[in-house]
Amino acid sequence: MADDSLTDTDRSGAMLAHLSGYAGYVVPCGGVLVPLIIAFAVQSRAVAAIARQALLLNVLGFVSLLPAVGAYFLAAAVGSPGAQGLIIVVTSAWVLLVLGLILVCPLIGAIKASGGRYYRYPIFGFPMPQG
Repeated sequence: MADDSLTDTDRSGAMLAHLSGYAGYVVPCGGVLVPLIIAFAVQSRAVAAIARQALLLNVLGFVSLLPAVGAYFLAAAVGSPGAQGLIIVVTSAWVLLVLGLILVCPLIGAIKASGGRYYRYPIFGFPMPQG
């Protein structure tokens, strides 16, 4: 198993990189721009990998929520109340899952980074760069 500990100098940068995705809630496109800037501006390969994870999380989260908007419109167009309810329930479950990942993964990562551990996001995260 590879060592996934961060150096002391990388801890604060790693925490900032994990939390950088939340910038989109304050500044339009901040959830994409801030991690992108961090990924290109830092010297640490580990912090850059974390920033790329945060960027990928935000982009994939946004793209995966777009069909949910279409599904809600589809539910409004469907005549059957049973079909409407099914579409709304399934779509709402998907939205809650995606939003949960978008909100929780960076927090877990920042907490792990504060303890000096590299956190790989589930499913699509990058392993700790070696060297």
